[in-house]
Amino acid sequence: RITYTLHFENPLPIPLTSVVVEDVLDASLEFVAASDGGVYDSITRTVRWNLPLVDSNSLKDLSLQTRLSDAAADGSTVVNRFSLRSAELPNPLLSQPVNLNVSASVLLLQKAVTPVKATVGDLLTYTLSVASQGKSPLTVQITDTPSAGLAYVAGSATPGEPVQQGGQLVWSNVSLNPGQPLILTYQMRVLPGAPSQLENLARATGISAGGAAVASAQASAAVQLEPGVFAPANLLLGRVFLDTDGDGKYTAEVDIPLAGARVLLANGWQALTDAEGRYSFRDLAGGVWEVTLDPASAPFQPLPHPEAMGNGYRHKVLVNGLTVSDFPLVRPTGLGTVSRETVLEFGPLKVSKKLLPLPEGVRVVLSLSSSAPLSDLTLSDPLPGGSAKLFHFDQFQGKQTLTYDLPPGSPLTDPQARWRYP
Repeated sequence: RITYTLHFENPLPIPLTSVVVEDVLDASLEFVAASDGGVYDSITRTVRWNLPLVDSNSLKDLSLQTRLSDAAADGSTVVNRFSLRSAELPNPLLSQPVNLNVSASVLLLQKAVTPVKATVGDLLTYTLSVASQGKSPLTVQITDTPSAGLAYVAGSATPGEPVQQGGQLVWSNVSLNPGQPLILTYQMRVLPGAPSQLENLARATGISAGGAAVASAQASAAVQLEPGVFAPANLLLGRVFLDTDGDGKYTAEVDIPLAGARVLLANGWQALTDAEGRYSFRDLAGGVWEVTLDPASAPFQPLPHPEAMGNGYRHKVLVNGLTVSDFPLVRPTGLGTVSRETVLEFGPLKVSKKLLPLPEGVRVVLSLSSSAPLSDLTLSDPLPGGSAKLFHFDQFQGKQTLTYDLPPGSPLTDPQARWRYP
């Protein structure tokens, strides 16, 4: 239903008498009801109100309910206005016109793709189904916007080839009859460098015989890109070290690797450097990452670095395949190298212990390695004052680096280990 509100005002200092309000209905409208005693004349298609009096300086609203006729042409415009006259105003006053655009067509668009998982080089087959639920034929334009990393395979579209415009595929002047869906298929190939999620958006616009756009619809289909056999894994690694010669590059037996330094990624992942100052993050998504060195775990001034941000403890790194980002730090004047070092072997377990000088203490670095599985392993490292630092593993095998800090002048002690044989 369509409801019209007829609003008028008498701004005169005198009342209006014998007021007649008339509204002539368009042929596309059917009368339903009228307020305030309005009467419909089916011959003249006029709704008429006879009002005895409209007070001075007053407002008046009348309501008219109509229904759109089934014969209303799709894309047409229905115009409605009313007139008012009275004994004091014999010449009718006309209201402004109100336009109603008729849109009886509804487009339905569906899109599917096979396969839904693919690798670089695969062919993807897309299927578009477009149907009209209107009563009149439409001319449809279909536009498909492929995701970056996809290339259209020329000649693969049926029943007709699209025009490629600005990275889009466009099918123009497609005839669509009511109740007769159009099935359109075409293929695209996955190119190197394509993102992990490939999504295509299609849009259909229906144009009536009068040239007006009367309906539209859109649909999308997504493909998950899986790494292929030859796809490089994204790996970020680096080293945290005191740069003795100040060249920004790690030199073995010259620069001092910093074990136990904490390195963090913006997604919350973190890693501790091993005995050689190395860290690594595997299976990262390609792109720009922010890597942060925790200054509390590495209390030395960073050296200038091309990826450095702010105070130098943060790096902005473009990760693509194997990527390296080191953190060279200023070695304070007079700072020695390893104070002392000891290596102990307990059967299959090897424990290396180092004391690294810090500006306000020493860092204990324990490097454990075992080729055999050890159950209920406990490592006890004596501390100044008679206590001990304990590390426990329910099951240990492989390599691991443990670190903790002690006050200045702490002596080198020999750790002890015990475990339970099955």
